[in-house]
Amino acid sequence: MSSGRDAVRRAWAEFVGPEATPVNHALTALTTAVGAVVAPVVARRRGAARAGTVAACLLAVDLSGGA
Repeated sequence: MSSGRDAVRRAWAEFVGPEATPVNHALTALTTAVGAVVAPVVARRRGAARAGTVAACLLAVDLSGGA
């Protein structure tokens, strides 16, 4: 079980950055979550199909999480 946790921690460290502070971790998680929620809502309101909504969510997670 700990190897799974270690893999997640390594992936998160690569995503955020090796020298990130706890504030950087929190801001990255917050902006990623907000992007993942807001982008699909906006896409659906503008008439996007399911595939467009999923694409909007994935792009928002990538873009807002890396900002």
